[in-house]
Amino acid sequence: MSDLSDTCNGTSYNTSTHICCFDTLSPLPNVTSGVSWNLLGCCGTEPYVGTLQLCCGRSPPVLLPRASPTHFCCGGSNTFNRHTEVCCQDQVFKKPDLYQSYGCCGNKLMSFRTDLCCGSELLPKPRTMGIYSCCGNALVDTRRSLCCDGVVHSRPMFRPQDWICCGTQIINIKSHVCCNSAVQLRPGCFSACCGSVSFDLESEQCCGGILNPLPSYNSNMFYCCGKRNYDVNKQICCAGNLLEYKPGSECCGNATHNVSSHICCGGLVHPRKHEIYTTCCHNKVYDIRDHVCCWRNLKPRPFGSSTGCCGEGVYNKDSHVCCHRVVRTIEDFNNGLC
Repeated sequence: MSDLSDTCNGTSYNTSTHICCFDTLSPLPNVTSGVSWNLLGCCGTEPYVGTLQLCCGRSPPVLLPRASPTHFCCGGSNTFNRHTEVCCQDQVFKKPDLYQSYGCCGNKLMSFRTDLCCGSELLPKPRTMGIYSCCGNALVDTRRSLCCDGVVHSRPMFRPQDWICCGTQIINIKSHVCCNSAVQLRPGCFSACCGSVSFDLESEQCCGGILNPLPSYNSNMFYCCGKRNYDVNKQICCAGNLLEYKPGSECCGNATHNVSSHICCGGLVHPRKHEIYTTCCHNKVYDIRDHVCCWRNLKPRPFGSSTGCCGEGVYNKDSHVCCHRVVRTIEDFNNGLC
């Protein structure tokens, strides 16, 4: 080991003879030859060699002797041999059979061959046939029982597929519905939930968590507008506002306009001054025969219908090509200048 100097909390020292652990200077451990110094470290303010000791715990850490390379910390005050022991919540258990697999169930030793862990309860594996799973701290056969949020219910033998969980309760889907974990009677053949309340889809409509009545006729023509429903043949919903519907009308922001005489650009209504040739360039209107919209900017059409956009400018599509927002002649393009 070469002589190297360093400082520890303002004090110079030789790294071949001392070590600094959290501003505390200590002499290097006196170890026998053959020990790898690469495993030298600090355990709090004390130095240690990882092949000989274990640093266990955190507040404060404790140095414990390491009996073998297969020994590790178990909590802050114990060590265990991974080959022959198991550590469960700071407690060390010897493996009864080295040819079996073991684990922990809380602070208890469990065998993966003979035990099951449900919650923190150690339970023996059933010897009877079944499809078992945990329900809280209990073990249930899912063919005969239902687990509803940790509560066990016997599954009825007649049509067991018709029974489901609703919160901690069990319900029959033929007579009840589950709405946000609340058990509700099924009001009709076509039932649904509106929040925590059930309703009949043929007589009511749920809009924003509020039930609205449906007429007995043309109910399929009713839609939601916020928390209210409306007849699409009579009204139109614009930005959450119900307005009178007129044939040919559409929304523009929170107002309506007649699409044959007006156009909506950027949420503003404009008259169709150019009839069918009127269109939008962002929030501006223009005649597509005279201008072209390039990156929200209106540009004249110097080349008529052959005018195209290239970036914010225009070009003649008959004689030029737009390459990455740069106008090139067709000849340059064919020569690979693009």
